[in-house]
Amino acid sequence: METKTHNVEKAERVMSVLSGAAMLYHEFKKENEETSKVKMALAAFLIYRGLSGNCSLSSATGLNSSVISGLSNLL
Repeated sequence: METKTHNVEKAERVMSVLSGAAMLYHEFKKENEETSKVKMALAAFLIYRGLSGNCSLSSATGLNSSVISGLSNLL
């Protein structure tokens, strides 16, 4: 029997990738302002979280992201 290794639901994964990509696009689109390393790191984390399906913050805090599991059935 295969065990589930993801702690992030499908809907959250999609939103994480889209949010991270939008943040990166916004940071690279800036012309006269300095890019924020904190925002870029957060964007990278969101993209990683979405692609891998694992969230180290959820694991560390013990929070379960299945609260919105009903939304993943809509996708």
